[in-house]
Formats: sequence, C-alpha cells, structure tokens
Amino acid sequence: MVYITKIYRVRNSESVEEAVEACCRILEGGGLVVFPTETVYGVGARADSLTSVKRLLQAKNRGLEPLTIHISSLRQLDDLGIDLGAAGTRLAKVFWPGPLTIVVPLTNGMLRHVTGLSPFIGVRMPAHPVALKLIKCSGPIVAPSANVSGRPSPVRGWDAIIEMFGRVDAIIDAGECIEGLESTVLLLSPGTPRILRLGPIEPNDLERVLGEPLYISELPTRRRRYKPNVRILLSYAPMAEALKRVMSSAPRPICVAVTRETKGSLREIEAEILELGSINDPLSIARNLFKLLRNAEALGCATLVIESLPEQGILAAVMSRLRASADEVLH
Repeated sequence: MVYITKIYRVRNSESVEEAVEACCRILEGGGLVVFPTETVYGVGARADSLTSVKRLLQAKNRGLEPLTIHISSLRQLDDLGIDLGAAGTRLAKVFWPGPLTIVVPLTNGMLRHVTGLSPFIGVRMPAHPVALKLIKCSGPIVAPSANVSGRPSPVRGWDAIIEMFGRVDAIIDAGECIEGLESTVLLLSPGTPRILRLGPIEPNDLERVLGEPLYISELPTRRRRYKPNVRILLSYAPMAEALKRVMSSAPRPICVAVTRETKGSLREIEAEILELGSINDPLSIARNLFKLLRNAEALGCATLVIESLPEQGILAAVMSRLRASADEVLH
C-alpha cells in the first residue's frame, strides 16, 4: 500500500514546533513518522500499539526482529515497566541522551510485540532535540533506521525521503545526522556484559563506567546489510594490487572508496574515486560511510572496491558495517 507522505523541513525553532505537533498527532493516531536522531534517521511508531508496530515492519520489509524503544526521559522507563538495573542506570546517567542502546531482560509482557520473541528489550534516549521533543509529546516509540531492510541507514534527510516516501505518513527533514553510525548496543544480563553492535560509544568508555571488561560478540546475520544496489568488494590487500585484479573482471562502471592518504597514491585508474575521509580523522570516516555507499549507487557504480581500515576506536564500528555489506573480501 502507498501512503501520502507529508514532508516537514525544519530549519528553525518555529518549523520544529510545527513539525513536532503535527507528527505527534500522526503517531498518536497509529501512523508512522520518520525523524532525525544524532545517529541516523529512524522510522517511528508508538511502542504501545501492536498495529502500528506491524505496519512499521511492513514499511521496512522487515521480518520479526527486536526493535529498540526510544524514550525522552528516565521517568518513561517506569511507565514502560523496564528496569535497567544498577549497571544500566549508571550507564544511562553518563551516556544518555546519546548513542547507546541498553538491552536488559524483559519483565513487562505487554511489550513482547516489540522484542521479536526475544526475552530481552532494548532502550535508548536519543541526543537530538527534534527526536526528544517528538517522544516527549507522543510517548515512547520504537524506531529502527528509516530504510528498507538491508539497505544503508540514512544520515541525510534526503536519503530518508528517497527510502521511505510513500511508506510512511510523515518525514521530518532536519539535515544531516552528526554521528553517522547507529548506536552502540550493549546487553546487560547475568554474566559479563556484551556488546552486540559496535557504535559511536567505544568499549573502553563503557568499561570505565561499568568497572569490568566487556565481551564483543556482534550478532550474526544471514543476509547482507547496509547494501546499496552496488556489488561491494572489501579489500584487505593493498589497493593498487586489488585494483589490478578487479579491473579485468568486475562489472563496470567501477568505483573505488579509499582514505585521503591512499587517494593520493592512486594514478591513472579507470574508476571513479570516492574519498572515505582522512585516517587521521576517524570520526569523519564514520560520518561519511553511509553517505558514500548511497553516493556510489547514485553515481551508477556497478562495483565498489573499498579499502579496509585499522580496527581501532570508531573505525572498528565502520569495519563491522563494511564486512556486513561486502559481497566479497579480497586478500
């Protein structure tokens, strides 16, 4: 089914208030709203509405999987019957609002429709003024990334419009998200805390607050994720060597994604060169990743060869996404 989608472009406080008021009414009526967070754009539905959650999954072409509840205040946790425990509360006081999803055992059976039959539930408080205003007005919402399942998460308003126009009731376009990667996901259950998804908040920062080490055990997936309509080759081999192998056999046009430092060493190649950012500015690479994947698709690239990166700090989260999106790995 195709829906009439209203677009709200917010650039000042007056337009924010107008958008939030209108979109709050849409959510309360069971509708779907795309809105910005500090990480990526999300598509939101009322957390307490089974019908709205089902429609959200259909809009994303997504099966029964856990959804994260987004809140605007710690008081809403009490209303939901969610207990973060002592460790989760310490983390929330330090990192919320911010890009950290805390996963804890589910104790409120009324929320089972958002957990994908998992015995755990994830919750976070986004650090974006539009998101916080919207959730304060509407109440807690579930909000996965605003893309068709398997595609790159949208970090620009225009990306979200391209993905979700006709699938949702409204889209709030507030420009570009500042983080560019989805939140870090941390599971707190009996035993050692585990990171289920790397993100902007790094393991060392979490360990300092928790006072104990973490395991990193990202959840496996049976399908490609973060995938534009481009064949992606992730190269651990030197780029000059990898390109020699690729140029003779890969579908064209071929595009190459490399750091600024590597870009300067590439000469006379028959490929469009896209810059990831500088290796000396890892945050810029994180912010550019999903934009670059979408840009490669918009340029009509048939093959995208991407340079691997050192798995340190935020770049470990970037590499996690690249491995999930790659059709082939070159060694």
